[in-house]
Amino acid sequence: MENISATIITLNEEENIERCLNSLVGLVDEIIVVDSGSTDKTVEICKRYGCHVVTRPFAGYGQQRQYATSLTRHRYVLAIDADEALDEELHNQIKKLKDDGFDHRAYRVNRILCLKERPVNYSRRDGEPIRLFNKRYAQWNFDDKVERVNFAEALQPAPLRGHLLHYRDYVLSRSRGNDLAQDYEIHITLAPGYEHLRGFVKSLIQRGVPKEAHLVYRSRRNGNFQTDACGEHLNIKAFKIPSFPNDRIYGTLRKCKAERSYLNAQALEAAGFHTPHPIAYCYRRRGGRMLESYYICSHLDNTFDMRLWADNPQASAAMPGMARLLADLHRAGIWHKDFSPGNILVRKGADGTLEYNLIDLNRMETGVHDKSKQLTNLGTVYIENEEETGRFGELYAQALGKSAEWGRRQALHQLHAYQRRKKLKKGIKHFIRCMGL
Repeated sequence: MENISATIITLNEEENIERCLNSLVGLVDEIIVVDSGSTDKTVEICKRYGCHVVTRPFAGYGQQRQYATSLTRHRYVLAIDADEALDEELHNQIKKLKDDGFDHRAYRVNRILCLKERPVNYSRRDGEPIRLFNKRYAQWNFDDKVERVNFAEALQPAPLRGHLLHYRDYVLSRSRGNDLAQDYEIHITLAPGYEHLRGFVKSLIQRGVPKEAHLVYRSRRNGNFQTDACGEHLNIKAFKIPSFPNDRIYGTLRKCKAERSYLNAQALEAAGFHTPHPIAYCYRRRGGRMLESYYICSHLDNTFDMRLWADNPQASAAMPGMARLLADLHRAGIWHKDFSPGNILVRKGADGTLEYNLIDLNRMETGVHDKSKQLTNLGTVYIENEEETGRFGELYAQALGKSAEWGRRQALHQLHAYQRRKKLKKGIKHFIRCMGL
């Protein structure tokens, strides 16, 4: 019989770790836990199960896993994440190998996704990760873009029956085929001064939005969440996995929405405008296809937006400043294609001054001085009310030193053009549905 060591790396995993440890009971002979400084009950739970817990600052997933492997006493190592668990069939097969003797140096597992405790069939895939191996011949890759076990010699890992269950609470879209395999590319960019968030961001792209995050809003395409991590008050925008052909376009030809949001936020700040401070963006890509992507910025407290300002005295008082903001953006050559009342967060300072913060920045261009493009922004400032749209146009014109009549005329013209485009688009969609295309 051959003994087995299990390794787990953790950070604030009290919601998951007990399920993981229960799946190892009666199978492994020691459990090594390398914790990155949990502030919840993770360490307490691990010690209750008899784990050997070591605290070590996060140095990257590959380095943490390799360090955990170096602490093990036995030749064969089972690497498992805190949000994973062995199902009964996988547990029993590894137990049989342990009793009868291992006939390979490495074994692959079939990992499947579980949403809210339920397995999702579409997550089955080829290229299953290696999680059970002889440590004498293996070492974890230190490049976190590709998380895998490297071997000094060519070998053919043997497959294991059963499943490694990967628990997540939130995804925006179905990951198709073998998208969740380990041979994907991960990209992370952090703003200066935020390197301490690298572990959090890596966990975000691998495991999804944390369970404790508060859902601010969820649209058909994206989700927006607020959470605290490593002493920072964060806002996370989770973008839906693009469908074909956009997944290929964003994966090879164009910057993804998360990256554009980050770069546009930096451009706004450099031009003297306000936006929640850009902190990071990350994405996962495989085979030229864009998969999950996230934009992380600072979270602003005590704000209100400009929606339906005619019925909101606080927003109505801030409307002239919104018109001046649009004029200032256009003077600076900034065209925010999604400029609308819902994408402006207003914060009142101690001295009573109002600070206007722009959000939803992935569709923004700089260096645009074409008036025909800029004026389209007037069509979406208050699509429910022509009178308020006209009033906004007058204030916009005033900020540019033009006549109020010109501003009202331009605003109403753009509103009507927007309504025509929207009606045409709706008609095309209806026609496609009727034709069954």
